[in-house]
Amino acid sequence: MKPLRKGEMCPLHHSFFCCGRTFREQKKRSQPFPSRNGVRRIDDPHHPRGYREICSNAELRRRKHALMSAGVLECFYCHGDLRKSDYAEIDLSHIEPKGMGGARHDDHRDNLTLAHRKCNLENGSRRPAA
Repeated sequence: MKPLRKGEMCPLHHSFFCCGRTFREQKKRSQPFPSRNGVRRIDDPHHPRGYREICSNAELRRRKHALMSAGVLECFYCHGDLRKSDYAEIDLSHIEPKGMGGARHDDHRDNLTLAHRKCNLENGSRRPAA
């Protein structure tokens, strides 16, 4: 009789966990975004709103599309026309950068704007000039 493979049922006992095979409990994966719409809200007493938002990549794409549909047609940094750019060359940019300390990571709609990919990469983690 050949040994049973991992997902194969024992023909004698009609079980997956017999004949020397032991049951190993699988680790539960933590869900990075437990909320339904991909937005995790973190209470932050030091933030003016009292909370911060961290969004999934899919939610960030939806917010980029919403900003484009709402008529944001100008790059946040160079004030160039975004209508002349390809959709892939337009980035979602954070007004208060995420790289300036992980504790201030905020993807709230008030902190998002559109920019050319090149302008956004050149700006990096610096705050915009006043």
